[in-house]
Amino acid sequence: MALGDSITDGHLSTPDTDHSWPALLAARLAAQKATANIAVVNMGIGGNRVLRDVTGASALARFDRDVLSQPGVKWVMVLEGINDIGHGTLSPRRW
Repeated sequence: MALGDSITDGHLSTPDTDHSWPALLAARLAAQKATANIAVVNMGIGGNRVLRDVTGASALARFDRDVLSQPGVKWVMVLEGINDIGHGTLSPRRW
């Protein structure tokens, strides 16, 4: 499971080419016999922030839905924070 912001979502990668880091990780895992049975789910959302909602629900607000409620999840990789740094002064839509 990959939880994150636009970097995880694949921002600036060519659409429909599977060049996001979760897609590349999935391809590497699939290429090895020992890890071919491991799937990678991309739960990246552009504009996402760690604690505060701005563009969409924060990682904290969506963690239960997007991670814990998904069957079979054993590992979670989190790439969050750049929007918190770059847009730290923006007011959240809701608390």
